[in-house]
Amino acid sequence: MEYAIVLYFNKTAEDKINSLIYKIANETGNKYMVDNDIPPHITISLFKYDEEIDTIINIVENNISKLNKNKIGIASIGIFNPNVLFLSPMINDYLIELNKNISKIIKTNDNVLLDKNYIENQWIPHISLAVKLNKNELVNGIKTIIEYFEIFEIEANRIGLAECNPYKNIKYGEYNFNKLCKEGKPAHNRSVCASPLSRLGLRKNAVGLAPFVRFFSATFFVRWNCFAIPLSRTKNVAYSQNVMRKFYLRLFQNVIE
Repeated sequence: MEYAIVLYFNKTAEDKINSLIYKIANETGNKYMVDNDIPPHITISLFKYDEEIDTIINIVENNISKLNKNKIGIASIGIFNPNVLFLSPMINDYLIELNKNISKIIKTNDNVLLDKNYIENQWIPHISLAVKLNKNELVNGIKTIIEYFEIFEIEANRIGLAECNPYKNIKYGEYNFNKLCKEGKPAHNRSVCASPLSRLGLRKNAVGLAPFVRFFSATFFVRWNCFAIPLSRTKNVAYSQNVMRKFYLRLFQNVIE
């Protein structure tokens, strides 16, 4: 059986992401996310485990105090070509440490087999907006997300355990940071972007705009963490969002054509 440790968000962020999911589903006709009632989330760890799942739940429960809630910036969109369209969170110390700690926690059970795409230095964090797309659906999905996407922030405040394929949240495996976190302030509270150059080739056909922009910054693009964030803080929000939409259109021009 395949399971996932997932990060859930505050209601405002969930509503915003769900709105994008429904818009893409309506435009593409691909309603897999909607029909399977898959909530907005970031998968922190993916693993196979064929024994009683209560064992893993107990391991996570006993170590939950090591985990903390935090805020994450969403300033990019991306694809796993050709069948997944996603929001790309800005990689910071919090996400890196969370992925590393969760992997260590569940790997204490020798019967757990971690998915190689979700281990440290291989993981590409993402929030899926549409999955199991064909090429035409992907193109239509990109056109839709470009129209409606704007930079925003989410608060990661819950962590849960879910079965995969199809998705099924294991209710008693859902934990609330506010109730169970005992350490106070997060150990890593700065939003520091990690360099993605070492990750570009680690997952086949993975295309995220943040790493794409950084990769070409040495030639003709402006460095992402100097470009996107100041735009999000400008007083003329409509102007900054228009600039970003034009920027995305240029980057995805080949896909859309």
